[in-house]
Amino acid sequence: MQFGIFSVGDVAPDPTTGITQSEHERITNLVRIAKRADEVGLDVFAIGEHHNPPFVPSSPRRSSRPSRRSPSGSSCRPRSPS
Repeated sequence: MQFGIFSVGDVAPDPTTGITQSEHERITNLVRIAKRADEVGLDVFAIGEHHNPPFVPSSPRRSSRPSRRSPSGSSCRPRSPS
């Protein structure tokens, strides 16, 4: 059995203060929580992916023209048929 933390990275008002964190603050806090989970010996820290707001781990919108990048970040061009 493993013990850990799962988050969906929601950006919602705090129920006690009514304050909503910015996306930057939410991501920073998720990283802080993940580090603390590791420090205290939890087995897992997981974040679920969502495809719409108000969740920070949303997959980015695809443009009508997808970029072609290699894993190293350099541009890739499709090869011309020979």
